[in-house]
Amino acid sequence: MSAPSLLPTAPSERLTSLDVLRGFALLGIFIMNMPGFGQSPFTGYDGTREFTAWYDQAVEVFRGAVLDGKFNSLLSFLFAIGFTLQLERLRRNPSAQGTRLYLRRVAVLLALGLIHGWIFWGGDVLHVYAVLGFALLAFHRLSDRALLGWIAGIFLLSTAAASWRIAYLPAEYWAAQVQMGNAWKASHDLAYGQGSFLTAVRETFRFQNFVYTAPEPLFYMMNFNLQMVTTMLLGLLAGRHRWIQRAPEFAARLPGLQWRLLAVGLALGAAAELGHQLRDPLHPGLDSIARGLAYRVSRPCVMGFYVVTILRLLQSERWAARLQYFAPVGRMPLTTYLSQTALGTAFFFHWGLGFWNQFGPLAHTLLALALFCGVQAPFSRWWLARHEYGPLEALWRRLTYGSLAASRASSPAAPPAAVELASR
Repeated sequence: MSAPSLLPTAPSERLTSLDVLRGFALLGIFIMNMPGFGQSPFTGYDGTREFTAWYDQAVEVFRGAVLDGKFNSLLSFLFAIGFTLQLERLRRNPSAQGTRLYLRRVAVLLALGLIHGWIFWGGDVLHVYAVLGFALLAFHRLSDRALLGWIAGIFLLSTAAASWRIAYLPAEYWAAQVQMGNAWKASHDLAYGQGSFLTAVRETFRFQNFVYTAPEPLFYMMNFNLQMVTTMLLGLLAGRHRWIQRAPEFAARLPGLQWRLLAVGLALGAAAELGHQLRDPLHPGLDSIARGLAYRVSRPCVMGFYVVTILRLLQSERWAARLQYFAPVGRMPLTTYLSQTALGTAFFFHWGLGFWNQFGPLAHTLLALALFCGVQAPFSRWWLARHEYGPLEALWRRLTYGSLAASRASSPAAPPAAVELASR
């Protein structure tokens, strides 16, 4: 039998279910990132309520309980599946170049994330995925039991770290953090709400450096990264056992799993959001620990509900046809994700339309839906009707595979084993 090729995956080899899930996740990411384009992330950091209309408060609670953290968890889950399956495919080649290509692919993603996060928008997650993508090499050969142990250990470590902070950090520390947040909000309002493009770039660069050097934001980033690790490890398990591909085998079990995940995830997500709404940032206590734990458990549970629901719907011809709406977006996730920054900043920043601080939660959500359905999804369909890959996906492949990417179209069809494994 011939060895699997080191050529990049062809569109015909893709798993449609992963494309649908990825497209759905990108819609959720846009909804959750939209407030970050239109106002400082420190808005409400001191506990004040910026938006008091009932519909804004209702949307805020809904987003916190059902959406917050669930879609970047879903993307990290899918990221691990895609890269794990690709790494398996490349490593089957006896030339031993597969791991090097994988590392080059992740390094390109890291470079794109650093450019995006330190120049255009401080909420970038690509560099986080890339760093964790390197870590997948270390986790790749661990047993299932060891991976589950790491997931449980991360939950315990996060809870222990939060408990230590609450128990030992003095009240003066929390007061200083509120002052810090207010100072950054004022700085962001000036740079993004009134400044030029270059002013915004300087502010973004300054803020990202602050995030990775100051103790408090660095702690939150480490906590965020650990939460992403847990869903990446779940994705590693899913890729190893081909859970997505084998969904029809589990048809009888999926309904019970679906509703259990929703019940647990929704209950804990609602509790976490209620605690967030009632929190006292100057005097955190045991309620903060409980809120954090509920939030960390709700993320993979609600994420799992989304995955199982879509996999069940894809087993219906009628729903499978409807869900194909998300597939073109999911085929060009890098282009879609980065274009969301272009659309969001151009709409809100002063150098664009200048709607900074003028939208509340409901308006942010409706705008994300309108831009996704009215711009991104149609553009994805139009582009892929004329090209094999999205524009930034083609660049990513070119930087990873070099001349191999250009020769992909003229290469022979991949063998069935590669079709099973390939996801991107």
